[in-house]
Amino acid sequence: MNWWITSTRSTVAKVKLLSVLLVVALFTACAPGTMPARQFANWCDQPENGLVKARQLSGLNFTLTYQPQQLVAWRNQDTTRQGQGFDGWEYYHLKIGRQGSNRELLKELATTPESYQQLVNHLSFQFQKGISLQAGDTQLPCLHYHFERTYGLSPEVDLVFAFKNTDPEFEQNRRITIEDPIFGTGILNFQLQGADLQTAQAIEIY
Repeated sequence: MNWWITSTRSTVAKVKLLSVLLVVALFTACAPGTMPARQFANWCDQPENGLVKARQLSGLNFTLTYQPQQLVAWRNQDTTRQGQGFDGWEYYHLKIGRQGSNRELLKELATTPESYQQLVNHLSFQFQKGISLQAGDTQLPCLHYHFERTYGLSPEVDLVFAFKNTDPEFEQNRRITIEDPIFGTGILNFQLQGADLQTAQAIEIY
């Protein structure tokens, strides 16, 4: 009889332990996580996490990546407030290149030194006017913009831009629209799921 009582108590204890572990696992899965900053940067660059959208048009690759504010803060050496200094801003990174080519893209497109300089000037000062963000019923213009000059060290065109969204609802889907007069693609649209942005924003980095 004692062995049966002992066995029953042991079984009950195991069931209780499994229940506790299940609750902990569910809480961990649902709760925002923490991650080293460099690991988080790599996590953001993985397409399966929903922050990277790629398109291939006119023989070119266009890769758009959403940049969570805590990642932007870390890259700007503001690691103390989880990006609070960047509240209300949404940052995106766009790379444009030709697959398999090691030649600077703008030099491929230009026919003369003068036309090359015109492309550089347009990307530096005009291109941002054709960039906008749609979140729900709100359409936002591009307010921060930077064209990274590589001087032939990289074949890709590298752009960073941001929108001022004073009341961001990250559960809303995003559509980034780019009116392209340079690369021959017309209007480019990139769709991002609000749930993916929400997940990224909830991760704390250290």
